[in-house]
Amino acid sequence: MNQLVILALTGLIGFVLFAFAQRAELDRSYEQRALAIAQTTAADPQIQQAMEYRGGGYVVQAVAERMRRSSGASYVVVIDLRGVRRSHPIHALIGEPVDEPIVVRDGRPHVGTDQGATGRSANAKAP
Repeated sequence: MNQLVILALTGLIGFVLFAFAQRAELDRSYEQRALAIAQTTAADPQIQQAMEYRGGGYVVQAVAERMRRSSGASYVVVIDLRGVRRSHPIHALIGEPVDEPIVVRDGRPHVGTDQGATGRSANAKAP
């Protein structure tokens, strides 16, 4: 009986460790996909031009929505360096500032996974 208990505990521990490893790998995969979407959006000439001249909000929203649909992403949000949303799936938030600091000021992309209002999501920010 002791051997069965030890075997069951060992199997359970192994399964839990495997599940954590798989979840971490899945998170990394989705973070990289989010990063590709963010970098593609940030490199779009229409978005770059609109952001450079601080106008064209409708252009930014239209391009971001096109990127979202074509990539299958849940959302694409474009934020300028002043922290103002230039596109957002909730139209009332366009033109509103974000609460968190703008991390891409360092010129590097950033990825992460967090628990949001819609559940667990992979996020990426690209300069």
